[in-house]
Amino acid sequence: MPQYPNYVEERLAHGSLCHVCPLNGHRKVGHDGPASAEHIVIAEAPGADEEAWHVTRGERYGRPLVGKTGYFFKLNHLAPRGLVELLPGREPKYPKIGRLRVHLMNVIMCRPPDNKIDSAAGKRAVRCCANSARWFLNERLRENPDRILNAMGGTALSLLRGEKTPIDPYRGRLLGPHAALRFEYEPEIDIYKYVLRGMKPPEDSPWWSVELVLRKILVAQRAGVRAASKRLPPEVSNVLTFVKLLVSKQRAALRKRAQWEAEEKDFMERTA
Repeated sequence: MPQYPNYVEERLAHGSLCHVCPLNGHRKVGHDGPASAEHIVIAEAPGADEEAWHVTRGERYGRPLVGKTGYFFKLNHLAPRGLVELLPGREPKYPKIGRLRVHLMNVIMCRPPDNKIDSAAGKRAVRCCANSARWFLNERLRENPDRILNAMGGTALSLLRGEKTPIDPYRGRLLGPHAALRFEYEPEIDIYKYVLRGMKPPEDSPWWSVELVLRKILVAQRAGVRAASKRLPPEVSNVLTFVKLLVSKQRAALRKRAQWEAEEKDFMERTA
């Protein structure tokens, strides 16, 4: 069966907001199995094995569900349904995985930190990647509305249902056929605002006034502190060092805030 030739490139061109994603720059993980398969499995995110798959062979992208967890998922869940071909291995208990009769993909194409999809970076990556996953699934359902979708985890199920959904009530159930189902896209500006949320200092932070007072104190006493630093007690010197650290961190936050505001303004102008 033919493979989908440009899976990652097509997703990047149809909804992925990598330019604001915190995982931008990581090695992306593509798909596996024939695109014409009647059964599509949507996992949440790639792991370390998926990200490093065949990187030494010059492969541009990784492959989903090739680690230990993916192996046992194929063996215990896909093989009994005839969706995976099993080949003889060294141990009869652990056969080799042969040709797939199912399409495998992930909601996000990059591995989140520590493989935690629930981390702050993982949640932002889901928002940046969700529309491209919806586009791909819409294309597959447009070709064949009777395809069966299998969500692995709450993130994938929430993508299919369009709202946050726990996986427990749906374990072991398949979603389909989808004769009239179409996944709605989220506006890019909403995704952009969500991804940037929490990455800028809050508007009502009391640190603005505190930073101003500390800055004036340090400016007024800088010459005297430098001249008398060697004669100051260690406790006073430590306190001054701590104050300087606070001021430097706040200045960094101010610079970061200005950078995000400039990027957000540029994005609003380009999408207006």
